[in-house]
Amino acid sequence: MSESFTTTAIVCPAVNAPFELQQVTIPPLQPHECIVEMIASGICHTDLTCQAGGLISYWPIVLGHEGSGIVKSVGASVKNVKPGDKVLMSFPSCQECRPCKTGRPSYCVKSLDLSFGGRRTDGTLPLKGKEGQEIGAQFFGQSSFAKDSLVNAISCVPVNFLSDEEMRQLAPLGCGLQTGSGAVFNTLQAKKGETIAVFGCGGVGFGAMWAAKISGCSTIIAVDLAEGRLELAKQLGATHAINPLKTKDVIKAIFDLTDGYGVDLAVETTGNDKVLRQACDAVCAVGKVAVIGASPNATLHYEVGEFLRKGTQVMGVCMGACTPPTVSPFEKNLLTSSTSHNLSITIARDSFLLIGYRNSSKQKMSRKLSIQCTTEALLNPSSYGDRSDIKVLVCIIFLLSNHFMNSVISQLPLRTPNSIYAGTEPTSTISGN
Repeated sequence: MSESFTTTAIVCPAVNAPFELQQVTIPPLQPHECIVEMIASGICHTDLTCQAGGLISYWPIVLGHEGSGIVKSVGASVKNVKPGDKVLMSFPSCQECRPCKTGRPSYCVKSLDLSFGGRRTDGTLPLKGKEGQEIGAQFFGQSSFAKDSLVNAISCVPVNFLSDEEMRQLAPLGCGLQTGSGAVFNTLQAKKGETIAVFGCGGVGFGAMWAAKISGCSTIIAVDLAEGRLELAKQLGATHAINPLKTKDVIKAIFDLTDGYGVDLAVETTGNDKVLRQACDAVCAVGKVAVIGASPNATLHYEVGEFLRKGTQVMGVCMGACTPPTVSPFEKNLLTSSTSHNLSITIARDSFLLIGYRNSSKQKMSRKLSIQCTTEALLNPSSYGDRSDIKVLVCIIFLLSNHFMNSVISQLPLRTPNSIYAGTEPTSTISGN
């Protein structure tokens, strides 16, 4: 678009502040950008980490990095998508550094700036609020917590063969599902007959389990503190489930399931350093551990002698070591068919304006992600015009403790300052991404 226009976005105004639904102005496109109208967005643990003050350094900012939508317009140099294309969105990359040129864009040397800087590639802030204040965006190149978003086009993957319902279901493919499955396919390179343990049964963990099943792993052990997640894990590929709340010695239980050897592979998704140590202890000699979860200042304490004795291979994994456009239609269709019967509409009431997602950190401090209209927006009609005619598309996919994905798909008018809490408090201090 050659002109600025206004839309609505869910803004994180400050560290640990409730998210606010605000009117924002999107500037004219730069050559490498596009405008995407969002269909759905996932909420990832990384969004909550940034809301709590980690990883990013600028506020206010629009977060969200598991988006699906339809391209409305493109910049002059954009070649990979065109107006009208359905797209899933993932991480951006510079396409110029050594990792990018050798097929490893998830390890792009500019990834921190491109994904977490909150700025366009020329260093300017992408959005402006109704009072003219600058707002950060292009989080992971997309900032999907919006009705319309200014996107770095390299983050877009065209998927015109997907239905609208599949677009909603597969929004998390660009981060959580891709990261979990990519860790198994690309980093661990799981082989038929190998054994694997997945620590944390959230979106990332389930992606790892699918990939393990596809790869032909003979034993797939799910480890989580929530019984609901473990039950779902068994439906989605796990051969065994372990709840540390009910199992005195998790490592012994894993060894008992693998003839006393330990698993060939382990995937750690929780970001809890104690669980990471468990993953290292759970593998057999020359076993591999994929580290996906991360918490601020988390460390791994592991004796060097153990590394030498066992030959343990601990590997960091960023975005599944994937190149997003290469994720095949087969894999997308397989994920769609695997998850569709587990989806449910949880909210469809126009009067509710606040949706919550709760997660407990390892310090047992509950954190709440709130999506809400500001009091000013509700009480000042002049700010938004005739509020009875204003509709904001809210399509957020929550990863809850007792469901894999619950879609919240509703058009909410900005009228009544009522609220609803639409999450379930995990019964533990450890949960997967």
